[in-house]
Amino acid sequence: MHSGPEVAYVQKGEISVKFVGQAAKVYKTGDSYQIPPNVLHSTVAGPQGAAVLATWVMK
Repeated sequence: MHSGPEVAYVQKGEISVKFVGQAAKVYKTGDSYQIPPNVLHSTVAGPQGAAVLATWVMK
């Protein structure tokens, strides 16, 4: 969890993002996603790993 939004782009591989109380969502090469501030979540790289470019705005 972080105090500002996260914006990410999957450069290679895949990543699974899970929010509390929801099913995990898989993002693959070329996908992007946003995570709002103060939302509990977890991210896990796929079986072949992943390269993700992510930015956070901290308040």
